[in-house]
Amino acid sequence: EINLQFYMLQRILSTMHRLKYLTLILSKPLATDNNILSGIQWKIFLRTSLIFLKTFNFKFSIEQTFEQDIYYLLNTFKSRWWLKTKRWFVEYDAHENILITVPYFASKTFDNRHSYSFDLMQNPQIFYSNINYLSIDLDNCNEIEQLLVSPLVSRSRFNNVIQLSLNGYLTTDVYDAIRNNVDLNMIQHFEFSSTIGTTKAFIELIENMTNLSSLHIQYF
Repeated sequence: EINLQFYMLQRILSTMHRLKYLTLILSKPLATDNNILSGIQWKIFLRTSLIFLKTFNFKFSIEQTFEQDIYYLLNTFKSRWWLKTKRWFVEYDAHENILITVPYFASKTFDNRHSYSFDLMQNPQIFYSNINYLSIDLDNCNEIEQLLVSPLVSRSRFNNVIQLSLNGYLTTDVYDAIRNNVDLNMIQHFEFSSTIGTTKAFIELIENMTNLSSLHIQYF
């Protein structure tokens, strides 16, 4: 079995001198020492061989590794050439264990029952603004606090959420956090499930969703 290496991609792409748009998806996990995951190698190749390239998007699956290895990989994509000249932004998706360009491959959903690595986030504004479906398990208090109280982005973080799903007991504190971090005027679809009846916080939340078009409530 042959493992894909950077020089193999170079051989394929180096003949396409007038290429303007490039998307690469590599689903087989790569070792972190594979140069395909190196922003330095891509910079050297692209700025000399594909000088007309306008858009470069990729999704590279990575073998399980340590957090410091992910930091190292992300740092190779933080040069002025990547961030200022080309304006190509790279993130690590901890849930899928992939290296991606954003916003093209950024997730449009957020579920706090899944794993996210906020400490590794390079472009929080892009991450939050790309989310249009937000699902929150209200029983996972630590995850809610990390999600809504994280200092990475000034409020309001979730400006483009059109579908919101809440499961559990909605306290006044959590309601305040949601109201301060989610543009409730954008919400069109709202789902709420709980073992506890209607609360004042729930009523106030609904009243602030001025463009709501569908509502699903379940008590069990």
